[in-house]
Amino acid sequence: MADFYDMLHGIIVPLLTPFTADWHVDEESLRRLTNHVIEGSVSGIFVMGTTEEFQYLPYEARRFAIEVVIDEVKDRVLVAAGVTGASVEETVRNLTAICTMPKQPHAVVVAPLCYHSNRKLPQHIERLSAISTLPVLLYNNIGIVKRRWKRKDIIPDLVGRMAALENIAGMKDSSANLEYLTQVLTYRSSTFRVFQGKEISILPAYVLNTRARVTHIRERMKKPVKSGPAPVEVSR
Repeated sequence: MADFYDMLHGIIVPLLTPFTADWHVDEESLRRLTNHVIEGSVSGIFVMGTTEEFQYLPYEARRFAIEVVIDEVKDRVLVAAGVTGASVEETVRNLTAICTMPKQPHAVVVAPLCYHSNRKLPQHIERLSAISTLPVLLYNNIGIVKRRWKRKDIIPDLVGRMAALENIAGMKDSSANLEYLTQVLTYRSSTFRVFQGKEISILPAYVLNTRARVTHIRERMKKPVKSGPAPVEVSR
């Protein structure tokens, strides 16, 4: 686990899903895209996130994409794989299957669509924590929550409760709400890292000393830029 935390830093890129003309995952293009972002000195790759439209792909296609990326990366950078399903039980099935793959990602990512701001959310995440043999990263993204909650972000005090669970290693926040991010950062520790996922918040996140940034800007560049400087420590 210590090696995993050492890898969890810098720029982590969510990949797009390339398809063939008959709507199968394009393995050759996915391998080229994987190498393209690694050559730009990214610190990690997030496969099967919202950029990769995980919610519209069958499990078989998702698993195949994850396997291809892991095989192509060959431990050069961190690989985090999304396991979120349309239901609680589907998420459990996905997580169980990914954790038993011959070659596994360094971490799995869970966007709690069903219990997003519900008080039952910690129970759901506690169950996933107990099942997973891999570090689990939470994903706060209000744009993909379809239920009509009064608030769609993960309530900060629930983040604090889940951060204390075994195997819960961090959270990606894509809210672009710096007040919210500041609240969540109070729960970070040596075993719970917080990183942000909105391009417009990259510089403020550096100032707040987030551990990593998750951005898909880099995969669109012909010549990806190098990873930025280390986060700046600030007094509080």
